[in-house]
Amino acid sequence: MLHAVRHLGPLFAGLAVAGFVLALLLPAPQVNFSEIGLGIGTTAAFGKSSPSRHHCTTVKDAGDCIEAAQARKTDQRVLWLGASQLHAINDMQSGDRTAPQRLFDGFAPQGLDLVTFSQPNANFQEHLILFEYLRSRLAVKGLVLGAVFDDMRESGVRQSIASALDDPAVRRSLATHAAGRSILVRYGDDQSTPDAVRQDGKEYAGTPAATALDGSLQARVETTVDGWLGDLSRLWRDRGRLRSSIIHGLRQLRGAAWGLRNRLLGIDSSRWTVAVPRAQYDVNRKALAALLDSARAAGVPVLLYICPRPVDAYFPFAPERYAAFKDDIARLAAEKGALLANLEDAVKGDVWGRVDNGVGVIVTDVFHFRDAGHAQLAAALRPYLARQFLGAGK
Repeated sequence: MLHAVRHLGPLFAGLAVAGFVLALLLPAPQVNFSEIGLGIGTTAAFGKSSPSRHHCTTVKDAGDCIEAAQARKTDQRVLWLGASQLHAINDMQSGDRTAPQRLFDGFAPQGLDLVTFSQPNANFQEHLILFEYLRSRLAVKGLVLGAVFDDMRESGVRQSIASALDDPAVRRSLATHAAGRSILVRYGDDQSTPDAVRQDGKEYAGTPAATALDGSLQARVETTVDGWLGDLSRLWRDRGRLRSSIIHGLRQLRGAAWGLRNRLLGIDSSRWTVAVPRAQYDVNRKALAALLDSARAAGVPVLLYICPRPVDAYFPFAPERYAAFKDDIARLAAEKGALLANLEDAVKGDVWGRVDNGVGVIVTDVFHFRDAGHAQLAAALRPYLARQFLGAGK
């Protein structure tokens, strides 16, 4: 067996080369990158109650939700930030509604306006930026946050959210805490913060070199060359999508290779473990702490909840790490004055979707569900929303 394993390297290398060649020769399929990872037969559905938009994604479409919310003229507006569980419906049928849509419709007669923003694989760094960007524009009086263990391993801030760093007020708010300053250094180093913010004896403003570049000959030349290359080459114009296609293709190739390896070695691919790196967990944890601090400083009450996961299906996380995550979230909520709701068991029964686990095996989707699951999530959240933001049951 060991002799056979040693000779698998050339096989995998050959598969990689063959896959790359095929990717170059075959017509590229149209991939909807916003729905990658949603699972089999799962659709992204962003709720609209005509003519009011109340569920958006990022800064890119935020204007639609902001304009609609302002037209609704309410003094009690709650912002809900989460991941794809909020907008994904498995096996979607006519008339199906997400949990945000159900709760928006249910609370509107009571004067509570629920505005939701969700993105695939969202992380708390992105939530922190969005909160700072949206809280004044929406006159936010309450905040709902979903905590997902899997998303604690997510890194990076997508450009459609990082663009909020163009706003001086957002940069000033972020510069008041370590997590925000880290975001500014990594994603806002080409921005200038007009008013330096003193924190811990240090001043944090924009990067002087980047500020000096504004309007310079170099900046003008780079803009001109970029436009010229875009006019000359469709490949250059589509480089962002091409990069996403390459990454998606490599992930598929990696999954196929690992699936073949598992079959050759007799490994049960239906049971796998997803690692959550400690370093990335800490980055997101600090961003969550900063978000809760910012909300408390602004007088915005917070409802923080542990997101649902299947009760009777294989859960691909080390039990002790998942338990530590729940305890950590509970401690953080208590420390920062947020109301905590553990809804991990709120969605029960055969309502969960199916997904390829990355190595060619179809398993239960541990994050997305059908319409009935959205109904259960909405029902579980409703009393907590009423208690935290309407004063019911206090």
